[in-house]
Amino acid sequence: MRRAAVIAGTTAVLAALTAACGGGAAGTPSPTAAPSPTAPTQAASISPEAQQAATQEVCAALTKAEEVRKDSDTPAEAAAAFTLETDAHTRSLEEGVDPGLHAIAEEHLGDSEAAAPAMRDWCADNTPAPSAAAEGQPPPGPATGAGPDQPSR
Repeated sequence: MRRAAVIAGTTAVLAALTAACGGGAAGTPSPTAAPSPTAPTQAASISPEAQQAATQEVCAALTKAEEVRKDSDTPAEAAAAFTLETDAHTRSLEEGVDPGLHAIAEEHLGDSEAAAPAMRDWCADNTPAPSAAAEGQPPPGPATGAGPDQPSR
């Protein structure tokens, strides 16, 4: 029963997000509509920098989901982790992320709970660890242990 409530809540959140992002709005092409043969493919227009940024965003979302899941004490927190994983899985299915990550997302199509650990493993093996500066942490001090106001020995 609890799982059904979490799934129902998550489905409602995803539906609201889809509606807020313009999914299903009038004038939006049908997802089953074939692309125009004269339109350039999206993959051809994505720069390596944009692909790397999109991949990093997906990997960061997966890391955040794992942190939320580890600290979850309530069904709402577990649902938040599930939503983050589902969002990362969905973004990985779109063009613009690394082809390896995209392939994992396609392999686990429709099963974000199975996709998330596989995608997290891929991220750990294929993306650089975030730097301390990017995480808002001060850089490590000198190897001598002396602080900025203390002379080194």
